[in-house]
Amino acid sequence: MYSIQQKYHLPEYKQKSKAFVQKKLVEKLPEMILNEQISQKLFERDYTQIAEEIRNYQNENSRVRCQEKVTYTCS
Repeated sequence: MYSIQQKYHLPEYKQKSKAFVQKKLVEKLPEMILNEQISQKLFERDYTQIAEEIRNYQNENSRVRCQEKVTYTCS
């Protein structure tokens, strides 16, 4: 879902549930586009690539959290 949100410049909804994000995708994207994107993700699923995307996402978000903490230093 995250890659679809990025591709179409949709909000990330970081503090929301998967069900909430799914509902927003259905509301904001035309059915045909959403179906195509989901199908592509399922058929082209490369678990090593997905793992890398997850690591990158986690690294980006950990940097943001570190910057938000004023009293702690992060490496």
